[in-house]
Amino acid sequence: APLDGPAFSSAREVLSTAKVSTAKTNDLKPLLGEALAGALAQFDWWGHLQEDLVLGNLGGRFASPGALAAADVLSPFGAPHNASGVLMLYRNEHRLTTLWRQSAAARRVLESPSYLVFDESGWGALAHGDNLGAVLGRE
Repeated sequence: APLDGPAFSSAREVLSTAKVSTAKTNDLKPLLGEALAGALAQFDWWGHLQEDLVLGNLGGRFASPGALAAADVLSPFGAPHNASGVLMLYRNEHRLTTLWRQSAAARRVLESPSYLVFDESGWGALAHGDNLGAVLGRE
């Protein structure tokens, strides 16, 4: 795994010690399922969204029972831009809450004070790198 070792023993540790800007916190959204595992344990799904969104009925077409049954991760975008900082839902399973660790860029994302756009696909410093969209595309 790319993040073995005591320096990156848990997402909770990274989040609690990180000194980051509000934009940088977007890079950390995919880590929240692991960091908040105890609080999320009772839920089948967890997710993150952009701070300026208002949500209505997610159970309509986006997160319908059929969509939830057929997928492990839901995004408003399809491949190859299948990761969105706007809205992501993840099935609450360990293999998905720790998926961010599969990125070759994970250490860089955690160490850099700059927003690298890890949580999205198709733009930013990791547009052609191992962002969350690339990781999801391999899974």
